[in-house]
Amino acid sequence: MQGRASGSLPAAPEYSEHYACTPLVGVLGPAYEDAVDNLRTFIAQLRRKVERDPARPQRIVTEPGLGYRFRSEPATSTHDE
Repeated sequence: MQGRASGSLPAAPEYSEHYACTPLVGVLGPAYEDAVDNLRTFIAQLRRKVERDPARPQRIVTEPGLGYRFRSEPATSTHDE
């Protein structure tokens, strides 16, 4: 591989303004522009399986502007049972 240090990721391709500027499109490319709904559906299904209360996720949390984060330990909450 020329022009890249070992272990580094390739530079993100540049897209025209036509494409949405989302991390999903930035990583997977413009062919996945409409996959955002698929990702949301998948995350909702995961939350139903791993969260006590999927409406108030503690393990698979949304990071605004970034995406999703998995917490191996649920966040502490004052609303615990």
